[in-house]
Amino acid sequence: MMYVAIAITDGEGVFGVTRMALPITHVNNFINSIINNIILATAVAAAFVIMAILIITPITVRPIAEVTRAARRIADGDFDYKITSGGSYEAGQLAKAFNEMRYKIKEMIEKISSDRAELSNILENMTDGIIMTDTDGNITMVNNACLKILNVKDIEITGKSLIEAFRDHQLNEILRQCLNTGKQQTTQFESISLKKFIQAVVVPIQSEGLNGALIILQDLTELKSLQTTRRELIGNISHEFRTPLAGIKAMTQTLQDGAIEDNDTAKDFLNRIEGEVDRLTQMVSELTELSRIESGKAELKTEIVDINKLIEEVLLQLKPQADRQKLALKCEFKTGQLLVKADRERIRQVIINLIHNAIKFSKEDQTITATSKKEGTYAVIEITDRGIGISKDDLSHIFERFYKADKSRSGQGTGMGLAIAKHLVKAHGGTISATSEEGKGTTIAFTLPLV
Repeated sequence: MMYVAIAITDGEGVFGVTRMALPITHVNNFINSIINNIILATAVAAAFVIMAILIITPITVRPIAEVTRAARRIADGDFDYKITSGGSYEAGQLAKAFNEMRYKIKEMIEKISSDRAELSNILENMTDGIIMTDTDGNITMVNNACLKILNVKDIEITGKSLIEAFRDHQLNEILRQCLNTGKQQTTQFESISLKKFIQAVVVPIQSEGLNGALIILQDLTELKSLQTTRRELIGNISHEFRTPLAGIKAMTQTLQDGAIEDNDTAKDFLNRIEGEVDRLTQMVSELTELSRIESGKAELKTEIVDINKLIEEVLLQLKPQADRQKLALKCEFKTGQLLVKADRERIRQVIINLIHNAIKFSKEDQTITATSKKEGTYAVIEITDRGIGISKDDLSHIFERFYKADKSRSGQGTGMGLAIAKHLVKAHGGTISATSEEGKGTTIAFTLPLV
């Protein structure tokens, strides 16, 4: 039993006692009831908490997991992946912000890729060679034009030093100067091994300090050759005009001083003057024709032409010139008539150039022969002389513009007649070639399509 006694007072003294008695089992039962209620309440609260966690956690974690999954997809290059889950306002705002970021990143990557592809296309189609190096002079990028200019096969040269990749000390030296000084360097040099004349410009790449160098290579071989050819042409034309004009001037003065009274002397001088005039006329004609061909103004007016008859007309036209040099002109035709579709005057010019060339380089009492024949669908015309011939070294160059052989053809003409002939024959769909042997003569053959 459990006993409880309480004194009863009136403020001045105790006048009684209240005593209660309760069985201990009742107390224990009451305490146990309270404990059970507490446990039950705790269990119910825990259940509610667990249920809340199970409900709230997916709602809270799902957007984060979705963002994580989307970030991984974007990292793998899938920029089209879009977050669709919404959830709470905050989660929706996160998804919206992430999608906007994804779209901007996609746009930026596409722009960078487009710019890079465009730059790559420009670099690969440039005629100038491009090399990029780091600060140590190691190659980081090179385009195809550079490999072509430096005669390097398409091998892996990225990461190699310039001297190791191209074995060119002049190019390596100018790169070192640029990297050491941080200033642009420009030079022109002739590569003996490549047989090319190259201009190199090296520009430092700077962004918060020196990051490397950009090398631009230009193959100026053809330009230099053209400049040389032009200088030679001007010199040749000046000489070719000066020589006959000086001769004409001297002979004219001699005639004016009284030589005209001597019939033999006057006749000889007049013949010489006529020859020099013919030479000047031919030169001017060739210059004019070459200019028209190069400018694309030499239009063809084609018609059906009997090439045999045209050859006979040219031989008759050039007979006085041949007679002055005591040369014989003859023709040999396999057929009575050989019809081609051609510009009569242009082909006449070709034949004149070839026969005129043969006359210039033939000796007295020799014969120049013009022949024609059919070969398949083409007419083959050959002009053969028994003159001084052409060396093997010069033979492959005689159809080049302004070319004059160093020995047998030096001092004779401007070197344009055969170039004009080649252009005109090719414009008609034909071909032209030459065979020759020094001291025995030359044969120039060209073809024209038959009607």
